[in-house]
Amino acid sequence: MDFLLKYKLQPNFSDENDGKQYFICMSLFERIDNLNELSENKNLMLCLINASLIADKKQVMVAANKALHSSIANKLKTKSLNSEILFNLSPSKNINTALNTFGINSKAKEFIAVAIEENGDNASDTPFDQIIGESVPFEKLTNFSDWDKINDSAQKHD
Repeated sequence: MDFLLKYKLQPNFSDENDGKQYFICMSLFERIDNLNELSENKNLMLCLINASLIADKKQVMVAANKALHSSIANKLKTKSLNSEILFNLSPSKNINTALNTFGINSKAKEFIAVAIEENGDNASDTPFDQIIGESVPFEKLTNFSDWDKINDSAQKHD
C-alpha cells in the first residue's frame, strides 16, 4: 500500500509492555467501494473512521493509544479495540453516539482505516488489502476535515 503510515504506540507509562511493542498503521481513503461489505464483516481487523471529523492524524493516534491502554488493562468500555478507538475520538460518553458519529455512516465519503499491530508483525498490508478504494496521501486529510461538523460535535458535549 502506497500511503500507509506506521507509528509506535506507548500504551503504558513505563517502557515495560511484557516485551511487546505496538504499532498503529493508518491509511486515508478518498473512496471505499466495498463499504457495506466491510461494515458487515464482524472479523474485520480495521477501524474505519469518518475522516470529516478528524482534524489531524495525532487525534487518531491518541485515541488508539488510549484504547490500547484500556485493552491491555482489561478496562474497555466498548466491545472491541476498534470500537474503543471510535469512542475515544468522541466527546460524547454515549457509545452508540460515538460509533454512529465517528464510524461508518451513509453520509461519510472519506475514511481513515486504522489497524493496531503487536510486535511489528509486518502484517501492515493484510487488513488494508480488504479495502477496495482509493488510498491517498495523509496530507489530503485537511481537505476532508469539515470544521463546522468538528465544532458542532465538540460544542454538543461541552
